[in-house]
Amino acid sequence: MVPTFWADARLGGDDGRRALEWLAGTEGERELRRKAGEGLTMEDMDRYHETISSHQPPTTEHPEPSSFVSYVYAVSLVMTRAVVIDAYHGIAIVPFCDLLNHSSSTAHTSFCCDAFVCPICGSLTVCEHDSSDLERLAHLPQSYIDEMEEQGNVVDMRVVRAIKKGEEVFSLYDEGMGDGKLLVEWGFIERNGAGDGLIWSPRELLNGTTARLYMTLINGSYLDDTAQRRTVSTQKDPINWRLIAPPDAERNPLLNVYPSGRVSIYLLTALYLQLKDDGAKLADVEDAGREIIEAVDEIEQRHLGDGSALTSTPALLVQHVVQLLEARMSKVYRPDLSAHDLVTINTDLPTSAPLERMALGLAIDERALMEGVLSKWRSLSQ
Repeated sequence: MVPTFWADARLGGDDGRRALEWLAGTEGERELRRKAGEGLTMEDMDRYHETISSHQPPTTEHPEPSSFVSYVYAVSLVMTRAVVIDAYHGIAIVPFCDLLNHSSSTAHTSFCCDAFVCPICGSLTVCEHDSSDLERLAHLPQSYIDEMEEQGNVVDMRVVRAIKKGEEVFSLYDEGMGDGKLLVEWGFIERNGAGDGLIWSPRELLNGTTARLYMTLINGSYLDDTAQRRTVSTQKDPINWRLIAPPDAERNPLLNVYPSGRVSIYLLTALYLQLKDDGAKLADVEDAGREIIEAVDEIEQRHLGDGSALTSTPALLVQHVVQLLEARMSKVYRPDLSAHDLVTINTDLPTSAPLERMALGLAIDERALMEGVLSKWRSLSQ
């Protein structure tokens, strides 16, 4: 059962109520807020069922309208088995594909479909809705377009690694998913350190002015270019990225702390802009990029054992990272307990508390991550 339904006593009972408490301040709670923004809360579904139930035609087996519990069961089947197809078809339950369990580390197959169909009619190939320059298909070789015309609208499950006889076949539901999303979307967790760790939204850390400067910094490759120029022009050793994750053009620029414990350069950039929340101080974006990279280098050197005290900007950044994590820790359920304490509670749970056990598993992993990162960053200012 997904957390959306845990609060209803008819569905989650006491186990669901206690489980929701442990989700406070976690990525699971953030994912639930996202679902609420999509109109998929328990209250939304309750209202929908109340509206449609009286219009359901009776059948021999079911002369009365389906109960809310039956409705939730049907919705759960769709929510946990449907996949996103494309902009025209939306989501669908694909035969056989819905039978496969997920694994982020040992998946045998991947789901493949042509996502660039016409959003108006669903055509895979050229249609009346395409503009003359055919932007929708411009990136595809003609041989691939010809193949699409022959195959038509299909989806594929393709094997990406060998399958042994008698082995369960796993699929990868989506790339880079953490336990917060897995729990809210599919009702289970893996606890294998996958995903993006702890995430903050730009709205939590940036305002109108700093958001524009942030986008200029990351979209203009100022951070990556500055780090490379620093090494070439000053003959310094490359930055030893240990506490901070470097720019990565292949990944989304998230404001996050990775499961490895590294703070993303993008999160550090957002905190830097909080320090410099004055447009006049950031008129030169290149100067900002250079100051951020210099601060990163100084922080990393300090972490490696350089005995010198941090200068002003790096010291303030360290302070901001600590404050950000402390603020997040204050929002979790029972912040007075350590990750070790939560492990003890989880171990003592009865078998009748599967929902609480999953929620606690997520809470334990995130709390352990915060404790470890806080310990390292606090030591920088000692």
